[in-house]
Amino acid sequence: MRGISPNLRHLCQYWHKTVTYNKDFYLSKYSGRRLMWQNSLGHCILKAEFAKGKKELDVSLFQVGFLH
Repeated sequence: MRGISPNLRHLCQYWHKTVTYNKDFYLSKYSGRRLMWQNSLGHCILKAEFAKGKKELDVSLFQVGFLH
């Protein structure tokens, strides 16, 4: 992952580990099913402090990559 900040690289590795863990757990409970991860549906709330006060930003997972 050349050109990516260390923080974003860590986030991507964490994400991959979490998705793999959840996929393995799901497939161990439900055999014969297929699990599809839909990145476009994910979002998170970022809490930030600006000059004019605190804000909560509801952003997509894609946007987090750019804001991080």
